[in-house]
Amino acid sequence: MYKTLTVFQEKIALVAGSTGLVGSALALKLDKYTDYSKVILLSRSGKAFINGKTENKVIDYDDLERSLSDINPDHVFCTLGTTISKAGSQKAFRYVDHDLVFALGKWALKKRVSYFGVVTSMGANAGSSFFYNKVKGEIETSLSNLDLRRLGIFRPSLLLGKRKVSRFGENVGKLIFSLSSFLFIGPLENYKGISADRVADAMIKDSFKIVEGKRIISNKEML
Repeated sequence: MYKTLTVFQEKIALVAGSTGLVGSALALKLDKYTDYSKVILLSRSGKAFINGKTENKVIDYDDLERSLSDINPDHVFCTLGTTISKAGSQKAFRYVDHDLVFALGKWALKKRVSYFGVVTSMGANAGSSFFYNKVKGEIETSLSNLDLRRLGIFRPSLLLGKRKVSRFGENVGKLIFSLSSFLFIGPLENYKGISADRVADAMIKDSFKIVEGKRIISNKEML
């Protein structure tokens, strides 16, 4: 049974992928969360800024050791992800959704962070014949093998929320989900669409639980 961690000192949170649906929701929530004294948002481009306790840090993901040498976070939230169409190829997709995430995980292990939370996907399975699910499953396996102190793996179904860049196919899916949401009950509840806010809330809540080791949080649990 989970127990809530009693917080004795403010913590530093780091978010990778803060421009996406879940990442942007996390950034807003963490900035208002009193248990964090600083929130660091990683960015590969753009001008760094500091707003209150939130800092945007421009980095080179191919050289994390140098880019983040002066950063020592307590909790790392990884929401990095793309689509094959946006990435341009399966190889480029795997680079973002596996290689960059794994590199961040290795860096977090070296920094001895107390919590690493990552968003994958419902259906993640390293043995899947579907490339997307296969890559998501492979990054779950890769991170699990790192022996991070506390690893939270979040598997949402279709993410609901307003993206900065519209995705036609995803928008159609969201419409179908919203019109038929009443059907997703009982065993089908795990397939119900979920808001990015709900996933962000679940990640923050999980980061303060004292149970060590790996946990997989399903879509149904987050709902």
